[in-house]
Amino acid sequence: APERYVAIPGAAIQFRLDYPSYVLVTWHVHWSNDSQASEDKDFPDGGSHIRLFVNGKPADGGYDSAALTDSPQIRAVGQTCWPSSSSLSAALDNKLLRDRYKSRYWSGHIWLDQRNKGWHSVSLRVCSNTDVIQTRVRARSMKYIAFKRGDT
Repeated sequence: APERYVAIPGAAIQFRLDYPSYVLVTWHVHWSNDSQASEDKDFPDGGSHIRLFVNGKPADGGYDSAALTDSPQIRAVGQTCWPSSSSLSAALDNKLLRDRYKSRYWSGHIWLDQRNKGWHSVSLRVCSNTDVIQTRVRARSMKYIAFKRGDT
């Protein structure tokens, strides 16, 4: 459900358009978590995922599970941390190592057609399954470029 998603600080913008416009939005984030889900194949049942919202609603407009797995505006990540040793006690004590190459990266964009003048918002939001204790997100950028429509 969309209300379970939490906005990511640094990956949410609000902007005002002074005239009807087309808008290009770009972003770059990466994240990892301590899930035990097997990479991305357990999605949407395991791990954590990030979804794009436009004006408070999912950008893909989908609310069902098919939209979660097929949408270009959703990214998932499974396990990105492993026990620091082969012993079971290390895993139980949460002594985990994060592989620097296993974070999930998402450099994305969306073209927003026919935006009316006024205030608009775009945000990336994270949602995690109950098996995830923490999800670490680093928002590198979130930008927009507005192009005035030629018919105005």
